[in-house]
Amino acid sequence: KMKRLFGWTLICTSICIMFRNSVLDREIRIRKESLTGSKKLISRESIGIDNFCHFEISSKFIVAMQYNSLASNESFKYALSVHDPVFDTIVSNGILNGIFGLKGKYPSVEEIHLICEYGSRSSYGYFADCSLGKTFVEVGSAIGMVSMYAANRGMRVYAFDPLRPNIDRMHESICVNSGQICPGDKSNVSKLGSVCNGSVGKEAFYSRHNFNIHWNLVGARTDQEGIEVQSEPGNLAATMRGGGSVRARVSVVTLDDAVAAQPVELVLLTCQGHELDVRSRIGLLRLRFDAHLTTGAGGGA
Repeated sequence: KMKRLFGWTLICTSICIMFRNSVLDREIRIRKESLTGSKKLISRESIGIDNFCHFEISSKFIVAMQYNSLASNESFKYALSVHDPVFDTIVSNGILNGIFGLKGKYPSVEEIHLICEYGSRSSYGYFADCSLGKTFVEVGSAIGMVSMYAANRGMRVYAFDPLRPNIDRMHESICVNSGQICPGDKSNVSKLGSVCNGSVGKEAFYSRHNFNIHWNLVGARTDQEGIEVQSEPGNLAATMRGGGSVRARVSVVTLDDAVAAQPVELVLLTCQGHELDVRSRIGLLRLRFDAHLTTGAGGGA
């Protein structure tokens, strides 16, 4: 009997190990760019929605972003998780190494920052109101550098991107900014300052209620079967030409279905030539301002 019990125990243990390995293998296949460093895969599916911030993260690829208000002493500070620049030579490399300007900056964020700072001033004419509770939609969000900024201003955010590694980076940024985790590597954490404790006073802006991440393409019609997408070589913010290491079949949603029936204040489209297709459905939303902003190769346009 003891031998039989031991045998069944061994079989059950083996099945559990095989199941665990199959889950890990599936997630590793999703992360085809094989990021190196202390970057641990984030997956709501594999570890549960309620616990997806229970992980360790290195500060090596966490960047402290800061944009100062032009009208007051307020600063918009937030943490941004980026890819290893070896695998993402455009956006992540640009932010880490300052290839588009200062380190820790990015042109698309600069543009939205100016729109938000000047947009609601009567002397400039009405452009956009980026204040608390307003809704910001970003189609083609990449790692979420603009969406994280909008959230830091208190806007309700809807971020869409078709590449799973970008979705994972946004989840990591949310976990840091909401104060649920603090990056390791204490020797490097000083550069993050108070961000290590979340975006102080603004943690709620990064809750799942306020920050909505969608691993989807956006189009004129819903397509649950999805469309095959593939990243471009060395560019995880673009899929137009393909040829890269990240590939997946991604479902298509319309903004009408994904965004709650509410006024949308600001829309940023960086969807690589498919903006008109998206706009055909945006027209049904109550928009005050439809921002079509691209930044060339740097924004994946």
